[in-house]
Amino acid sequence: MTEDSQPQIVGESASVADRSPTPDPWRVRVSFWIWLAILVLTYALPQLTSLEGRGAKIVKQSGVAGNAAASFQELSQAELLTRVALAPLFSGQSTGAKRAGKDETFAAIATTAYRKIATGKKGVVSARKVLVLEHLQKKPLDNGFLTTVLARNLAERGEKSGAVGSEVALWRSLYGKNAAEEFDRANTDIIVGRVKALQLGLLEQQVLADVYTLAERTDQANRVQKALQDKVTFEVTRLFLLILLLGAGALVGVVFLIVFATAWASKKWNNVGRVRREVNAKTAPPTLPFGGLLDVFVAYLAITRGVGLIAGSIPGLDAASPVYVSAAVYIGTGILAALYLLSRARAGRWDLPLLGIRTAGFSDVLYGVAGYFAALPVVFALGALNNGVFKKNDSTLAPNPVLPMIAGEGSEVGRFVLFCLVAIAAPIIEELFFRGVLYGALKTRFSTVLAVVISAACFAIVHPMGDWLPIFGLGCVLATVRELRQSLVPGIVLHFCQNAMSFALMSSLFSK
Repeated sequence: MTEDSQPQIVGESASVADRSPTPDPWRVRVSFWIWLAILVLTYALPQLTSLEGRGAKIVKQSGVAGNAAASFQELSQAELLTRVALAPLFSGQSTGAKRAGKDETFAAIATTAYRKIATGKKGVVSARKVLVLEHLQKKPLDNGFLTTVLARNLAERGEKSGAVGSEVALWRSLYGKNAAEEFDRANTDIIVGRVKALQLGLLEQQVLADVYTLAERTDQANRVQKALQDKVTFEVTRLFLLILLLGAGALVGVVFLIVFATAWASKKWNNVGRVRREVNAKTAPPTLPFGGLLDVFVAYLAITRGVGLIAGSIPGLDAASPVYVSAAVYIGTGILAALYLLSRARAGRWDLPLLGIRTAGFSDVLYGVAGYFAALPVVFALGALNNGVFKKNDSTLAPNPVLPMIAGEGSEVGRFVLFCLVAIAAPIIEELFFRGVLYGALKTRFSTVLAVVISAACFAIVHPMGDWLPIFGLGCVLATVRELRQSLVPGIVLHFCQNAMSFALMSSLFSK
């Protein structure tokens, strides 16, 4: 981190009489206690009543991985293995893993992962994928799994007995022992429509190819199979390239971390491009008010959580796309909180550049990219520790609601909106309030190191706790970059790179 220092005051010296009196910077406003009460209420109501916030509803209603972050991680691994198993280059190859003395294929390991989710977390889509992958491995239809696990999961999800029986009959007509003789070729198009409603993701194309094969529509089956193989090859190639890029970036990041550690030890901050801020004491107080900034930050949390809770309790919104509703709520509450910040800043004559609302130009953009590389080894190391300790011991941790939305969103427009939400809106809003308002408040009372740690801890706490440790590490890097450059721009760029890369990886894993 950097050594503590107050901003340098420039301009002519001004006597006390020449300057208008300023309020006590340590005083907490009455509005702070009102916002705090609202914030506490947003946490208490879901515990005391049946109310659920928008994010909690998205996770609960998602059929991709139950409610646990650990399950979502297992599902992501299964999706990756499924894509590798479908790729012509890897199809049927052994992974090197062994069970009962036999080498397992990628498809077999993916099947095992889906079975675990289907039986333990009662996932409907995962149970369906088990049936498809086992047929791909030329295994007979598992009637016991079909009538107990899948049928039970459908019933527990609220499906009526007629719908459950209809789906069981569908799978038997596709993969049963006498499917070739009993398949209803006259209703092929109806069966195709039913398959498309099963939310099978990439495996939908495999099932459609099987349907056309049973219907003796060879040309259509071949076209669908070829399109599937081309898509899987592209997705697997893209995934491997993204992983290689992340690995190379992490290696570069290690170098940047060494340079930073050397500058910290020697106090030669010019080696890492540190910028000092100067303020004019005639136009603004030389320091920001702790109480005023804390009021704005708590207001931001109260507004976002309060509106999210209200949106989650409106029945009509359940039928709308979660992507569009979430984008509207998140961006709308961010704008409201920003307007409140501006009103308080005008009233108190705050020097907004002290909040990081300034830039040194394109050099700040490059600094943000370098900061992203430096964050990668930190996030990877803490992520491995997080997965090995916390997720292993607590499978009830909820995943980030964005993950089920990425997994479930099939339209191109919806994915574009989701990308804008994740990679553009979130970095701007979160950097403004966490590294601008909150960090600015903490710097008025604590050392740089404490301000970095506390702001990073708050950043991690407001995110889903399934990944709190790597998010804490990311928050530390973001706060450090903000301190070094005295600007929010590098942090926004860093945050954009992090979220955009995560979005690209998740999109490849859950492509349709």
